Amino acid sequence: MSLPSSSDVLFDVGCGDGRVLARCWGETECRRMVGVEVDEGRAEEARANTKGLEGVEIVCGNAMEVNTREATVVFLYLVPRGLRIYVPVLLGHFLDRVKKEGEGATLKVCTYMSPIPGAGGSLVEKRVVEVEHQEGARWPVYYYLFSGEGAREVLGGGRRRRRQRRQRREGGFSLL
Repeated sequence: MSLPSSSDVLFDVGCGDGRVLARCWGETECRRMVGVEVDEGRAEEARANTKGLEGVEIVCGNAMEVNTREATVVFLYLVPRGLRIYVPVLLGHFLDRVKKEGEGATLKVCTYMSPIPGAGGSLVEKRVVEVEHQEGARWPVYYYLFSGEGAREVLGGGRRRRRQRRQRREGGFSLL
């Protein structure tokens, strides 16, 4: 998957201390980046670590409530449960952008350590990377490229699985 370009808008959801933003700013041409962090102390740390990096903004808030509709690239370091909860919000925002820009719009998503449930069709690459701050550690990184159709597929699959669980609880079951 290609690196973020000067026309991309990168969001780091759960940005922690801002290290991903600082590294992307230094290694790519992307100059519009938004870090989202719920913890005020960590958000302040991210602000300090990205101070002087023009175009980097740190938002302290709940990612479920932050507007990511302008995002073209998103980095997610979330546990599997967090991905199941947050990805539908992210893809819903992306589909709003698809309505505005057309079916040619895409969303690049990179997840660290955990894959996006049900998004295998949009998976472009999986790599195992060494972690600089943990000697000998190697973790998977997943790269996705979503089209409008791919996002709708993931969102529809989630609704289908919830309906199937509900039907099993209620005693009926359907594959539709």
